[in-house]
Amino acid sequence: ALMVGPGAALFGSIPASVLASGWYPEAQGKALGIANVPVFVALIPLLGLVVIERFGLCAFFLCLAGLHALLLPVLFGIEEPPILAEETEAPDPGTDAASHPLWLIMSFAMFWLIVLGDGMLNAANITNSAHIIPIAMEGGVAPAAAALLLSVGGGASIFGSLICGFLCDRVGAARTLALSGFGSAISWAIIAWTGWFPALLIAMVLCGACGAAVFPPTTVLVTRVFGERALPRVLGLLSVFTLPLTFAMSPAVGWIHDIVGNYSIIVLSLMTVCALIAVLFLLIGRRIDSEHIADPPAVTAIQN
Repeated sequence: ALMVGPGAALFGSIPASVLASGWYPEAQGKALGIANVPVFVALIPLLGLVVIERFGLCAFFLCLAGLHALLLPVLFGIEEPPILAEETEAPDPGTDAASHPLWLIMSFAMFWLIVLGDGMLNAANITNSAHIIPIAMEGGVAPAAAALLLSVGGGASIFGSLICGFLCDRVGAARTLALSGFGSAISWAIIAWTGWFPALLIAMVLCGACGAAVFPPTTVLVTRVFGERALPRVLGLLSVFTLPLTFAMSPAVGWIHDIVGNYSIIVLSLMTVCALIAVLFLLIGRRIDSEHIADPPAVTAIQN
């Protein structure tokens, strides 16, 4: 609670995304997609299992500590992007990060719509990862094959992160999130329709790719709506307000399953939710395009 949690927040995707976004504003989507490729998220648990089996849990923790120590020289070489460096070195009332009050950010309806969309898509993907094995086993899939589905989803997330970055720069962040929502809805539809293992593999490829295609375009969308200077604070707020959704949905699904006795109604509900969130992001994209101005109202208000 005192070290791992804050460490994961400070050393996680938010600061890395702020750096990538600031250094490559002309190719923000690609930069964020590459920065958030979950290669180590997929590899470390697999390698860690080998270390734990051969040398024990303590040795695994020491390996993680050693990896962080080896990264320190690299981290000391990182510089702030120019737009953030200006605020750090020469703050003034017009550009200082403190001039982005949290209440002003939370006063925009667009912020809460992004919270809803981002939170529901992430919660649906987390629920998929947590429940796909029992869902598959209820459909008659062997336990070992069901576990393979989880690995397939993890591998697909690597490609999803890269692809979504290119899509962001080409079709826009809101439409990329809409595609992610529709892809997630299709994956849940396949799971609802059949327990055939090859079809479930396709569903997990879609789920893994679309799950990784949420955070990078959300960051691009936040930058477009609130501006580069407000990005760190908006992402921080976003993570706080989406936490109840991402934390509660998976155990709630387990509770409903125990009451109902199967996953049928749950899978259909998640399919519907993902489709509705996809429509929401399409509407957000249309709203942004219809403004026809360099900076949306949120950017102007925060800068003023």
